[in-house]
Amino acid sequence: MEFIGFLVVAGIVYFLYQKGLVKNVRFPMIKIGFITNHLKNNQLRLRYKKFNGISNHVFVVGTSQQVQFDYDVAVETGSVELTFRQRRNVIFQKEFHDSEKGSFSFTSSQRSCSLLVVGKHTKGNCHVEFDKVDEEIAN
Repeated sequence: MEFIGFLVVAGIVYFLYQKGLVKNVRFPMIKIGFITNHLKNNQLRLRYKKFNGISNHVFVVGTSQQVQFDYDVAVETGSVELTFRQRRNVIFQKEFHDSEKGSFSFTSSQRSCSLLVVGKHTKGNCHVEFDKVDEEIAN
């Protein structure tokens, strides 16, 4: 009976995914050679030989802080999407089909934020880092 319940739930999730109502579900979940290093709460390094799925990471930035966020994404095959948010507010969202470096800054409204990494049959690596910007330097 438990197996039938599991199949029903999996069937519903798959149906909702096909209709586009569930966006952060990836079938099948593949993480081959997936290595995560979350360093000192302000850096994240991911390496993967084959990645199809999601990986969520939380950072503590502090409230009302000016934050500089740097990313370096290397894509060999497939694509990877980075979504940086505080609660429900999406601060940055981009899908990468090629390697790219960049940065953005924002003022935090919450103590913590999350980075959602969605791999779409991809191979490569991703390095993200954030720094709190001193207001004296910014002015």
